[in-house]
Amino acid sequence: MIRRIITDKALELGFSHCGFARCEPLEELRPFYDGFVLEKRFATLLYLERYAGQKLNPDLTMPGAKTVISLLMNYYPPGLIPPDDNYIISKYAYGQDYRRLMHERLDSLAGFMQFDPR
Repeated sequence: MIRRIITDKALELGFSHCGFARCEPLEELRPFYDGFVLEKRFATLLYLERYAGQKLNPDLTMPGAKTVISLLMNYYPPGLIPPDDNYIISKYAYGQDYRRLMHERLDSLAGFMQFDPR
């Protein structure tokens, strides 16, 4: 029941999907992730190397957490891009800053989940 309530709120806030998984180490992904980091396939996203441990073990970020809530947000611009646009620009750059928008929605969902009606 609580998952349905959280999912409904996430969709109401504008997320496209909401999923739940047990919060546990992802050791089966370690060979892939270690290779990814060793081969420097992360371009300038240095945090992917810096926080490799946390990426594979959520308990290092949030000790005692039981469930991971994964959210998907489609940031494709709602209107069509003008046909006379000759520039090659990533689709996310046409709309609002998706990182700010995502953080606003995440903050709203976190606040909703902390609400205690008692």
